Amino acid sequence: MLATAIAAAEFPVVFSPVMGGGMWRKPAVRRNVDQMRQDGYHVVDPQWGQRYDVARGEFIDSPMPPAPPRFVEMIREFMPQRRSEDG
Repeated sequence: MLATAIAAAEFPVVFSPVMGGGMWRKPAVRRNVDQMRQDGYHVVDPQWGQRYDVARGEFIDSPMPPAPPRFVEMIREFMPQRRSEDG
């Protein structure tokens, strides 16, 4: 259902993928992200930083989504501008 809604969208669609570093570096993932961009979707590359890996019990360098304030800024960049009532 979500894929259908995205395919039918007539407005900008923004993706912010979240995955492990090994997956983000896979050629198939990179090709898919490149294809999404070619198809007109906006894909926000993750920022690399320290996060706690529960399975390892330690902090690791990993791709991370943008911080919430930055994510809101990015989404606002794609929203249509509202016209003033005053003209």
